[in-house]
Amino acid sequence: MLSITFALVLFLSASSAVIVSPLDHAIETCGRDLQVCESKLASYRALSFPDDRETQCFIKCVLIELQAWSNPRRLLKHSTIQQYFIPDAADYSFEDRTRRCLDQTLPNCIPGDSCSRAYWTFLCYKDNYGNLIRQPNQFIPPTELDIAQHQLDCADILRIPREELLNAETLTNGSNCYARCILLRSEVYSDESGLDLDRLYVLLGYDTEKQAFIQYAQQFLATDSANCQTDRCLAAQVPYQLFHELLVKLFKRDGTRDISYVFDVNNV
Repeated sequence: MLSITFALVLFLSASSAVIVSPLDHAIETCGRDLQVCESKLASYRALSFPDDRETQCFIKCVLIELQAWSNPRRLLKHSTIQQYFIPDAADYSFEDRTRRCLDQTLPNCIPGDSCSRAYWTFLCYKDNYGNLIRQPNQFIPPTELDIAQHQLDCADILRIPREELLNAETLTNGSNCYARCILLRSEVYSDESGLDLDRLYVLLGYDTEKQAFIQYAQQFLATDSANCQTDRCLAAQVPYQLFHELLVKLFKRDGTRDISYVFDVNNV
């Protein structure tokens, strides 16, 4: 009887747990870290962000928490932030309006002031791109350090010598089930459904237009002759090659850090 009661308590506790959206979690986390007063935090929870220095740096913190801000380039990651907005179905100019807002606003930001730049960039999206939404399933992509750690963990789990991570063939082709391990830990892949292209875009699309990104990925994957394989490790090979190619392109464009930062085991 006691065990049944205990199980019921656990069930009710799990059922009553509130799953918050990444945006709400980021607001609470930044409110704590930046010691925002309760009255102002209530304003932020209501998605009201006044133009003052404290709020500007708060927005930058939120974007960092969402992995939507690139510190090296001091730019908002479009592919990450776009999932938090839903444009009106009849609105065909939301992208152009957002782009014009960015073109008109960002040149007026003080050079080197990343708080101001983050704030005004976010407002351009909030005011022009669509309705700001909060959903628990919005994807916070892994960071570059997360990916580096995934590499080391997968190598250790699969008993691959870490020196092999510097081998171009290992990285490109993902031998010995390494490919599947990296994709699963990056949360962009499943054995049942393959690559989640929406999540892959959030992680690696950056400022590429989503439709073009998805089309390229689909064309790349269409060459996969192993997509019907029952061997799960073999089935992950071509998806991993796409993942690796896009990751290399992203780091080459990021300005201050090249791909060797992630692929060099000495950096972790």
